Amino acid sequence: PLTYWEINGNLLKDIPAVKNLYVGAGVNYANFSYDNSALCGVLSALCDGSSEIGLNVLGGYKLGAGKAAPFVQARFALGGSEQLYVTGGFRF
Repeated sequence: PLTYWEINGNLLKDIPAVKNLYVGAGVNYANFSYDNSALCGVLSALCDGSSEIGLNVLGGYKLGAGKAAPFVQARFALGGSEQLYVTGGFRF
């Protein structure tokens, strides 16, 4: 089976000139492995797996005020997983 997981640590900074806007940066650790005995003999690089460390660059917008404000955010991972993430949630 395919296994992928990652851990991220980001620091955020509110932009005072634009209400509710924030930017941030951080570190990304990504781990990938694939285990399929039929393919491992032919493509052994797939079965070895890999781990990479990269950087995150992100920006977001809080959709309200208060301690648990909802937000939308875009984060681009450079290096580790090299993906664009669009997420939402509650920022404490």
